[in-house]
Amino acid sequence: MKLITKAIATKLHAADQAHLAHDDGNTDQPIIVKLFAPWAAATWYIVTGTPLDSINGEPCEPDKAQDWHLFGFCNLGDDINAELGYVLLSQLQELRGFAGLKVERDLYYDGHTLADVMT
Repeated sequence: MKLITKAIATKLHAADQAHLAHDDGNTDQPIIVKLFAPWAAATWYIVTGTPLDSINGEPCEPDKAQDWHLFGFCNLGDDINAELGYVLLSQLQELRGFAGLKVERDLYYDGHTLADVMT
């Protein structure tokens, strides 16, 4: 299963462009995709993403992306140390758990905002 589909990529890029144009620190940003590790309590609520090319990791158009620089709320199972931050999609794709389990996308996640999950 792909973690970032074309539809999600379009939304991430649009949110990234809006975020760059008007960065007001608002936590009412909608969560575009929820990723999780099925073998642990790790969850990533992603709100924006910058597509990166394969040559030098520079921003590019979403349809040419080889990686994504994602931003959102990351909770690795410790509510006290959960935080807003960045992660590369390639890093999440490399994670492996018990019996080779991989990070997955929550197919049934009904969108919330950052404020909803940060409380």
